[in-house]
Amino acid sequence: MKVAPLYSSLALILLLSLSSCKKDDSVSPSNCGDDLSSPLKQSYERDVAGIAIAYMLEIEHPLAHEIELPGSVTDKIWGGLDAIFRSTLPQRDSIFSQYCVHHVVNNQAVYSCIVQVNEDSEVARAWASGETSTGIAAIDGLLETYGFSLTQYNNHTAVIRTDRLLNMPAFARALKASHRDITNAQPNLLTAGAGRIYYNQTHDIRYYDFVFEWHDCYDLCDNYHRWKFSVDNLCRVAFLGTESGGVNGSQPLPEPLNCGL
Repeated sequence: MKVAPLYSSLALILLLSLSSCKKDDSVSPSNCGDDLSSPLKQSYERDVAGIAIAYMLEIEHPLAHEIELPGSVTDKIWGGLDAIFRSTLPQRDSIFSQYCVHHVVNNQAVYSCIVQVNEDSEVARAWASGETSTGIAAIDGLLETYGFSLTQYNNHTAVIRTDRLLNMPAFARALKASHRDITNAQPNLLTAGAGRIYYNQTHDIRYYDFVFEWHDCYDLCDNYHRWKFSVDNLCRVAFLGTESGGVNGSQPLPEPLNCGL
């Protein structure tokens, strides 16, 4: 009995099936944060810190109260961001090279904190004289540990600053709780700006939305364009599409800014 023709037919069918399969151009394999490129690290350090703070607060992460940003959260965000940055997807160029999308709006990764104090207190007298140290151990311990110094004091309100990227909402809460003469403390947020990066994760998939905003951005921008990506646990990047909108409907993107990353 001859069986060769049957095997030949099966082989031909398999070959035709394989040749008909098309590569999904929306997926690009990439490294995943093992060796962060210098331009990305320098340009997006504050973004990642702000994204981590927003993500932890949103999901009520058990480490959201920690003043030091947890590496278990920031490393995950860095890894996916680096995967997108290193990918060969054309949309990668839109966000990093052409429109320079950063996490600006509502980014709580700031370097300063606004603190209000009781008028007749040791803290008020010390800061009114220009001294960072208040003589109160609970307050001074926090300031020294996290490298804060007084930069401004007026009308019972101080601005303190550090060179470190911290979970500033957590620091502000700790400072307010440290002594009764601290009546309020909050991150010194930017009052205007444009650009947002949203992050979330479901199981082993990380999701990133990069939002470029333009036109009248002192308060709320009139127009936006959103690029959506996902990164799986094998560092494969998928482009999930775009979304546009605005006060008067979707408008075409302006001329690229060409930030060159």
